[in-house]
Amino acid sequence: MAVRRLSPALQLQLSAVSGQHLRDGGTLLGLAQYDVGRYSFEGLASSDGGLLGLRGIYNFGGDVDEPAAPTAPSDGSGERERVYGRFSTGGEIYYGTLNKSGGVSLGTRFATLPAHQGTPLSATLTLNPLMGNIAATYAVAAGKHCSLATRMEFNVFSYESAWAVGMELWRKPFRRAAVDDGRPRDRSWQAKLEWRLDEQDAPDAPAPATPQPGAAPTDGQEQYAGVLKARLDQNLRIGMLWEGRVKSLLFSLGSGIDLRKLDKPFRTLGLEIQFSS
Repeated sequence: MAVRRLSPALQLQLSAVSGQHLRDGGTLLGLAQYDVGRYSFEGLASSDGGLLGLRGIYNFGGDVDEPAAPTAPSDGSGERERVYGRFSTGGEIYYGTLNKSGGVSLGTRFATLPAHQGTPLSATLTLNPLMGNIAATYAVAAGKHCSLATRMEFNVFSYESAWAVGMELWRKPFRRAAVDDGRPRDRSWQAKLEWRLDEQDAPDAPAPATPQPGAAPTDGQEQYAGVLKARLDQNLRIGMLWEGRVKSLLFSLGSGIDLRKLDKPFRTLGLEIQFSS
């Protein structure tokens, strides 16, 4: 893979993969990306099927419209809190020169920004006019450590529909009393994933101040020790995934459960373990 940035807004990327299982022994993919913040475009060309594609996105509202800024929540004045977020709309079109087929899709999204004073949320709507498929999603932070999401799909040609609900439940690490016995502390989970040292463990770095109760966590502070992800669809199939850490081991444990077959409900089971020193 080779990547070259021609300007602050234009980037070219060329990647190649070879393998006996691929058509013609390999594939070549070229990308041209142009991003100026408010809008961006991406063109692609692939040797696999002679695929040509173009997609773009346009952002408006929120931090894109300067000098708009979020308003602080009112204190008893009776005014409703302003929703501070960003709207995005985009589409893509592609065509296969070898199989003489193409496709097009449109989509729009609204998401609150970090400066929003209320409940974080996001909503998306996608449309595939050729296949007649419509999909809508909605996600909201239901609590400090919990997120909920829903997804609904409908096909206007076959009248088939599908839905799914999901959640994420984050677990904070168990608090232990800090004891300065001269031994080096274990790196945080985020630092191990990014192959770096914590800021407070960096050489010649000043010792961090002890955080006060209720204060916001610093960048080098570990916030979560694991997350439980679960989903349920219209076929009463449950998917569960737990991602966590045991000292230097990072693991992911997941399973698929079919409630319609209670005699053998567990359909799949997977485990992934990573070690980071």
